[in-house]
Amino acid sequence: MNQQRTIIEMDEPKRGSPEIRQTQIIEAAMRCFQRKGYENTTIDDITAEYGLSKGSIYWYYSSKKDILIAVFDHMISELFEGYKSQVLSDISPKQKLINILRLFVEMLLESHEACRPFIVLMGVAYE
Repeated sequence: MNQQRTIIEMDEPKRGSPEIRQTQIIEAAMRCFQRKGYENTTIDDITAEYGLSKGSIYWYYSSKKDILIAVFDHMISELFEGYKSQVLSDISPKQKLINILRLFVEMLLESHEACRPFIVLMGVAYE
């Protein structure tokens, strides 16, 4: 029985694919950073949250700093996707601006502890 895969199925990452694992690590790190702060979070905390071995995390990220950069990238990507949907919408420029500001404020309110690593990242960037 030879079944052809649909285009949607071909675009979806497979269970356990690198994309899924990296997203899981990023989400686990975000939760840990929110709970404990970046400085107090260890790779062991992230592995416990994620449920994989330390080696699995190091397969994708060489350090906690690399995970922080991935978290930053993930959050900014989500924010810009929201911005893009507003810019492409058929609403007034004033309402677009209001919606974009609302998205930004909501991200800050929902993830205020996760945003703290951005400040740390800026400090690390200048080391």
